[in-house]
Amino acid sequence: MMIMGHRGAAALEPENTLLSIRKAMEIGVDAVEIDVHLSKDKEIVVMHDSTLDRTTNGTGPVNNYTLSELKKYDAGKGETIPTLQQVMELTDKKVSLVIELKEKDTEKIVVEQIKKNKIEDNVYVISFWHRLVKNV
Repeated sequence: MMIMGHRGAAALEPENTLLSIRKAMEIGVDAVEIDVHLSKDKEIVVMHDSTLDRTTNGTGPVNNYTLSELKKYDAGKGETIPTLQQVMELTDKKVSLVIELKEKDTEKIVVEQIKKNKIEDNVYVISFWHRLVKNV
């Protein structure tokens, strides 16, 4: 049996933040599921919704903002919106990553980052959009 933290430890800490992922790892999960979107400047950021409204003190679509602009928003408890790279560095093969692709044009960049970090054997890529997964 595999125990997975959905958006980290979202019941205990702000979802999809480094704090939440760290908490899930402390609890002892086998894997952490995260969601990713593209910023305006084509950086992969960890965020469930396509907008900032529900989980941050910002408003509007994630892809309307550059990474540096996104980093100014509070994602809960003073946490900023993490990048996929930050999550990969935090988890560092200690737990598996389950990366949900939420929009088109993310798959190639995500695969590049997976390969760059040499975690191909420790990551799962999922999506409701079957064409995105086919491209992985």
